[in-house]
Amino acid sequence: MAMNYDQQKAMLPNFVVVQDEVIADFDDSFLLLPELIEKRYLNNSCIANIIRCHNLIGLVTRNPDKDAKSYEKNENLWKKIRFFAKDALDELIKEEEAS
Repeated sequence: MAMNYDQQKAMLPNFVVVQDEVIADFDDSFLLLPELIEKRYLNNSCIANIIRCHNLIGLVTRNPDKDAKSYEKNENLWKKIRFFAKDALDELIKEEEAS
């Protein structure tokens, strides 16, 4: 059973900056996207959602300000990122179940 975001966050040690971990892991994984596309492992909807995540993560990392307005803006962007990531994973699960 998959853990939700808050459960995953609670599992990490206190010294871990969650956003930095997510960005580093995503960047590493994003480098594999061309190979996955070439091998036709992903459908267009999944690819679009992964690229949307990449674009939104870029917006978050370009504005590292710590003021309240920036935090609220980034929190909304993180919610969108989680939405698109969940959508992409749902597409992958559907593809796996269909094959």
